Amino acid sequence: MNSNTLYRYNNKPDGTLRIIQYLGSEEDLTLPVELDGIKVTAVHDFAFKGNAALRNLVIPDGITDIGVEAFSYCEHLTTVTVLGDLDFIGIKAFFGCSSLELIRANSVKRVSKQIVSRVSNVKLICDLSGWHTYPESVNPIIHFVNSYYSFADIDEVLLKKNV
Repeated sequence: MNSNTLYRYNNKPDGTLRIIQYLGSEEDLTLPVELDGIKVTAVHDFAFKGNAALRNLVIPDGITDIGVEAFSYCEHLTTVTVLGDLDFIGIKAFFGCSSLELIRANSVKRVSKQIVSRVSNVKLICDLSGWHTYPESVNPIIHFVNSYYSFADIDEVLLKKNV
C-alpha cells in the first residue's frame, strides 16, 4: 500500500492504481487521474464509505471501475459526474447516500444491483446503449430498471442516446 496526503492506493496487476482510501475532507472533489505519476483506473471497495464532507464528486476520464460500497453512506453527496466511460459500478456503490440527486455518466457497461438503495429521487443520466442487444419486444429502460434498481430507489432514468 502506498499513500500521499489525501489517498491511500495500491497497484493493480495491469500496472495502474486503485484508490483504496480517501483521507481528505473536501466538499467538491475531482478524483486524480494519476498518483505519483501512475494512472489511476479504479476506486476500490469502501474507499470513501461514510465520508461526511463530500458533496459533489467528479470521476475523471480514465477511472473505469467503482468498487463495492465505494461511496456508500456519504450522506451529503448530492451529485456524481463521470467524465469518461465506466466499465463497472459495484454493488451498493452509492448505498445510503441520502442526499444524492444526480448521477451523470457518459456510459456504463455493467452495474451491480442496489447501487442507490435507500436513496430517493435520484436521476440517472447515462448512455446505456453499450450494455446489451435487446430483441424488439424488450424495452431496455424497463429491463435496466427491473434488473438493477428498485423503482422506489430511482426517480428518473434519462438516456443520452436512443436505445
